[in-house]
Amino acid sequence: MAYNVCYICFDDDTDMYCYNLMKAWHKNGKFNFTFDNVHDLEQLRDASTEDTIKHSLRR
Repeated sequence: MAYNVCYICFDDDTDMYCYNLMKAWHKNGKFNFTFDNVHDLEQLRDASTEDTIKHSLRR
C-alpha cells in the first residue's frame, strides 16, 4: 500500500492543541490517520544541523 509521509513541526506554546488533535485521530478507529512521533524513535539535540536532522528523518 502506498502512502504519503509528512514531517510536521510546531510551536508547543501556541499549537499544542493541534498536536493533541493528531494524537486523538491516531487513536480513533474512525479516522484513517497514522501518526508516528519521530522523537520517540531518536532524540535530536537543539544544536543538530539541518543535514543531521534530515538524515535522521530519512532513516
